[in-house]
Amino acid sequence: MSESTIDKILTISGKQGLFKMMAQTRTGVIALSLIDQKKVVTNMGQQINVLSEIRVFGLKDEMPLEDIFEMMYLLEKGKAARVKSKASKEELEAYFFEVLED
Repeated sequence: MSESTIDKILTISGKQGLFKMMAQTRTGVIALSLIDQKKVVTNMGQQINVLSEIRVFGLKDEMPLEDIFEMMYLLEKGKAARVKSKASKEELEAYFFEVLED
């Protein structure tokens, strides 16, 4: 099985933003912040989530986050998403109904 683009992208509890996993240790990981390129060393007390393992629950079923990213990429033709993360609930719902329409 080939490695996905987001297999090494993480979220870390207590830390803001996304991180790229650089190495695994006995008690956690060494990661690099995608925002400021600073190294972070995690410990056993911190929750680590790999983006490729996240599934999103929709109205009908659940789907991998990676599939949603792919649909967004295709809808936007490779450009940045036109909806902002701080948009209203209604704007976000309308955007994702467009992304996920059957």
